[in-house]
Amino acid sequence: MQSTQPIFVNGTAYAINELTLGQAIEIAKIGKGKHEKKISAILSAILNHPTLPYELTLQERHYLVMKYIESKNDVFDFGLNFKDFEKDGLGLILENNT
Repeated sequence: MQSTQPIFVNGTAYAINELTLGQAIEIAKIGKGKHEKKISAILSAILNHPTLPYELTLQERHYLVMKYIESKNDVFDFGLNFKDFEKDGLGLILENNT
């Protein structure tokens, strides 16, 4: 798995790995309305750690998924300015994230 630049949140650096096709297919099979389960599955895959997502706060979980999606913006055009989402006071300490 290829890693992206680490993402820093609350003094912790998270190494983010690429989703494999198999992981993406398994995540896609998770039923409608099970958003937190999907986020947990995504985080388990990209963090390469099955239980770490459950140790993170809601804000940390969503922020890490957002940063993973942002790292794909050169491949997929989401039409979003991701910096706008970092300005809404999530209560996170963001370091070395430029």
